Amino acid sequence: MKTHPRPGRQHGVALPISLIVMALLTAVVLMQMRRSTTDERLASNSRETTVLASAAETVLRHCENRLRSEFVRTAAELPLGISRVAARPTVAEWRDATNWVAGRMHQIPNTTLPPAIVWAACLVEDATNEIPLPSVLNADNSFGRDPSLVKFRITSQVRMAEPGVPADGVVPAGFRGYFTQSELQIYR
Repeated sequence: MKTHPRPGRQHGVALPISLIVMALLTAVVLMQMRRSTTDERLASNSRETTVLASAAETVLRHCENRLRSEFVRTAAELPLGISRVAARPTVAEWRDATNWVAGRMHQIPNTTLPPAIVWAACLVEDATNEIPLPSVLNADNSFGRDPSLVKFRITSQVRMAEPGVPADGVVPAGFRGYFTQSELQIYR
């Protein structure tokens, strides 16, 4: 006759092994969830950077085209809405926050930019003094700057609201910014 052990005295290993397998599977799933969250953040950051760079290039081209098409060559005046900031030899004017105010910079309306961009502007610096000598041979055979050549440094800046901050047209406390820059030489 066969005897059956009592239920309280069984010596099986199935329960501990299944608990260990379940714990390992749970750990693997949690690591994958964390990795997917990190991957999502990286992709979002890459997309935001691409949008900012594209918008900054658009603003820069807008300001270049406006400066090029409306520059009054005889009086060396800038187009309406774009003011000239004289470049100082030791200071990059675009880095000075006091220059990014109305009257010194040209703000771009958001109608031509992606909806995520809450602010866009460009700053034009007169960089004529940076033209290297010699650029022209004078009548007395001395070298000097060509007086009809003008050089501008154009800097564009765009801002995007941080995620979770409503984009209501007002620059919020949290934003990401992007700068692009070009130089343009024009003959008067």
